[in-house]
Amino acid sequence: MIEIIKKLIDRQIFKTGTLVDAPVTKYHLGSPVILTKTLRIKEVNVDHCIADEEYEIEANVPYRKIYFQDITMIDGMEPQELAAVYGLAPRTERFKVKKDDK
Repeated sequence: MIEIIKKLIDRQIFKTGTLVDAPVTKYHLGSPVILTKTLRIKEVNVDHCIADEEYEIEANVPYRKIYFQDITMIDGMEPQELAAVYGLAPRTERFKVKKDDK
């Protein structure tokens, strides 16, 4: 996973402004709850990125440190599939076309 994201960074596909989905810990009535949230990247580093919540209404939402291995989606696609679109990884089952023999 980390290698795929580093390839996307090198091709400038994964950059500032990209939307990612990752687990985030929120607190509800004092108890921690882990939710998957959409985050907008503000800064990209070697093994993590700094992001803020895209659709959060509160004014003082903190920036979050998101490690690359925790990212589940990049711009609405799984990282492996996004890399396959750009030829950076092998194609997944989704891209294989089934031929019907008659």
